[in-house]
Amino acid sequence: MSKGAFRRRVCGPPFTPPWFGPILTLYLQFVRSHRGLAQKTARKYIQKLSAFAQFLEGAGVTQLSYTTPRHVREFYENVGHSGPRRSYGSILRVFFAGRPSKAGWRTPWAMQFHGRDSIGM
Repeated sequence: MSKGAFRRRVCGPPFTPPWFGPILTLYLQFVRSHRGLAQKTARKYIQKLSAFAQFLEGAGVTQLSYTTPRHVREFYENVGHSGPRRSYGSILRVFFAGRPSKAGWRTPWAMQFHGRDSIGM
């Protein structure tokens, strides 16, 4: 490799479990329209949140409303995924910028974007 050249990782799109796809789509629509999310950052969010959804599915969770702080902590602590743990933590913190309720995760982005205050999918 010559001086100044960088290798670029090229891989296929991440696998997103079917139950998580609509949630991820809704979230990305919100951050793109309200935060001006760049395409490269959107790809990073998709990769990180899809890895979290795969972890949840492996733990038997197929609805976001069944996610507990323990799931988030176990995912974060058992980093078997690429990238710094800090980047996963910051993305999950923004994604779950709400509080759990009986109706599902209360998320400001779901309420602001679609007039709903929870996503119990």
